[in-house]
Formats: sequence, C-alpha cells, structure tokens
Amino acid sequence: MTDQNSKPMSQETKTEEKPIGEPKKSENAEVAEPAIEKVEKPERKPMDPDVRDNRLLASLSYVGLLFLVPLLARNRSEFALFHCRQGIVVFAVQSILSLVTWIPNFGSIIYILVLAISVVGIVMAWRGERWEIPLLGKYAQMLRV
Repeated sequence: MTDQNSKPMSQETKTEEKPIGEPKKSENAEVAEPAIEKVEKPERKPMDPDVRDNRLLASLSYVGLLFLVPLLARNRSEFALFHCRQGIVVFAVQSILSLVTWIPNFGSIIYILVLAISVVGIVMAWRGERWEIPLLGKYAQMLRV
C-alpha cells in the first residue's frame, strides 16, 4: 500500500537514534557503563538548642497576629524574638498597605508580595536560619521587644 508522497511499507527502514555526542559502538564491542560520580552530602552541624526548641515559635511570627505568641511565651528566646520583630514589621506593612488594596491589580500585587515574604520567613525560621527581610529587616532590628 503506497501513497504518492510516501514510501511503500516494505521499504521502510528503522534506524537507531543515539544521543548527540555518544559514539556509536559496534555490536561486538563491550558496552561500558557510564561512570557514576558519588557526591557526598556535607555534614549538618547540630542546631543550637535555642534554635531547635523555638523554631515553631519563630515560624508563627510571620502568620498575621500570631507574632504575639513569641512575645507572650515565657522563654525569651533570642532566635524567636529575631523572627518576631520581623513578623511585627511584615504585619505593620501589610496593615498599612491594605488601605490601598481597593486599587485594581495593585492590591493583588501587594497581597502576593506579603504572602511570599511570609512564606519565605516561615521556611527560613523552620530551617533555623536568621533571614533578614530585604529593605524591612533593618527596621525590624530597631524594635525593642
């Protein structure tokens, strides 16, 4: 069965495609397996007990009014208070900027920006890192809580 533009089925040939850059090997040659490089993971240094015990409190700092939880907690963890200060600044900026969210598209952009900052802050606090929010972090560290 043939078309005018196609070859008859009996004349079709199959070719084996090899990735570019890989040399073709003859059938008699031994096939060498690719060398797999073993990468060692760097050892994790143990977390500071203050950080390990207060990661949850620090993470809560970026969720709206829950920045009050580390303030009201009995232990005065420096790590939790670092993130609490930043949570206060994020909440204040969100509150002030929510007054202009009625402007079309601008309100959505502000909401997404504050949400992104909060999510990054939560993740960094949970990982035990002291992440300073760009532009706002210096103001957060001026707060005395």
